[in-house]
Amino acid sequence: MVASMPVPVTADILKKAFEHADFIEIPATIHDYWQLIELPQYRLDYTNHQIKGTMSYGSLPHEAIISNLLVQLSIAFEDNGFQIFGSNRPLFAEGCNDIFEADIHMAQLPLLIHEYDKTKTATKNPHVIVEVHSPSTRNYDLTDKLECYKAIPTVQQIIYIESTSLKVTTFNRTSKPNHWLTIDYKNPDFKVKILNKFVPMSKIYKNTKLV
Repeated sequence: MVASMPVPVTADILKKAFEHADFIEIPATIHDYWQLIELPQYRLDYTNHQIKGTMSYGSLPHEAIISNLLVQLSIAFEDNGFQIFGSNRPLFAEGCNDIFEADIHMAQLPLLIHEYDKTKTATKNPHVIVEVHSPSTRNYDLTDKLECYKAIPTVQQIIYIESTSLKVTTFNRTSKPNHWLTIDYKNPDFKVKILNKFVPMSKIYKNTKLV
């Protein structure tokens, strides 16, 4: 178990931590997290009694992929009863009791809300979660974060996208408890199945020089 910090985690503490690392892990309370979540220069999660995060800056391929996929999801799922969010909207991982700022998540309406207070809330019923790997977060995405995402009862699909190579991996919930089907897409001519829709790899990686 991670020991509690003797003093609250502040913006100054975060700033100093990021002077020495691209990815940080700081013991904290959930109250500390909610006081810091609105800082625009950071992307922060709260898991295992720690604030974990990176600077909000993303590489050109990373941001292009997110932008491309947001457009494609908006087109594919228009009027299909979903609401689509970027990383500024946190989601609540009920099975782990943790909070994450995924790159993209889709929630089926009506939206269910986890409320910290009247002004700070998180999505409680994400249906699809998307993360675009960066070198500093890839290991974290594939370990603790993935297990928490799978523990969210409403999640049907988790999509991980490489930003330095042509690869999309989907984790798909099956009818068997705790059984997920994993599919890798590595060909620019492939189409990625997202729920019951198909998005071309070429559209996801547009303007990245990887296709």
